[in-house]
Amino acid sequence: MVDGAGVAPTGYVADDEFLYRRVLPHYIDWETNPPEPASEAFFDRDFRISVDRAELRGYDPSYTQGGSSNCVCCLLTRSVRKIDEVVKGDSKGGVAMQHNVDVEPVPLPDNVAHAEIFAVPHISNDRLFRRLRHALKRLSSWEQGIAP
Repeated sequence: MVDGAGVAPTGYVADDEFLYRRVLPHYIDWETNPPEPASEAFFDRDFRISVDRAELRGYDPSYTQGGSSNCVCCLLTRSVRKIDEVVKGDSKGGVAMQHNVDVEPVPLPDNVAHAEIFAVPHISNDRLFRRLRHALKRLSSWEQGIAP
């Protein structure tokens, strides 16, 4: 484990921080050129997407990668927080509820870099979560050296 200099593992995730997300090979869309992460790569049954704060990993994505067949994509916190398509519509085609997206540190005993992407208010259905996953897919880029 690598601790980043000058970044606290708890507190606030700054807008200029990069986030790493492990992508297993079966969550890569091999039909696109170049291959890209499938939206399922951002799935979480609790609707909170685990990521690692890159600086706290020493900007070394291999810690996030896990196995050598996995890839790592990268997101910028500022871009994640600007996601605005997680919207619940009303019966008249308007907006009933806008979900804001945020990132918070959730350090684990074996991973101080762990953080989670989540919506406020909390997403409680697959349809809204799918919108968040598609937005994250669109914003992500492969981390150099750990891409398909």
